Amino acid sequence: MTREEYKKYQEKVSHFFEDGTANMTPEQDGNTWFSAVHCDVCDTSLGGNRVECTSYNPVTKETYKIEACQDCVYYCTYGQLDDMTMMDMEEEK
Repeated sequence: MTREEYKKYQEKVSHFFEDGTANMTPEQDGNTWFSAVHCDVCDTSLGGNRVECTSYNPVTKETYKIEACQDCVYYCTYGQLDDMTMMDMEEEK
């Protein structure tokens, strides 16, 4: 991932949370499955592993299920993508 791609990725994730959604918590069982369907968070069209998560919107007081790619689960948990991706971008300078 390039720095420009990462910036666009961050914008897509931020857009997901603009409606007031406060969080995204992976389900306890941790099951993943392969899917060609877009990620509900970053809207990537690439197929990959998906994780069922629960989100809460305090504005609408709704709890709902979403299917997120593993990158989004990691990003929303740690505030950045995995270390290898981040190191590759550092080397890009």
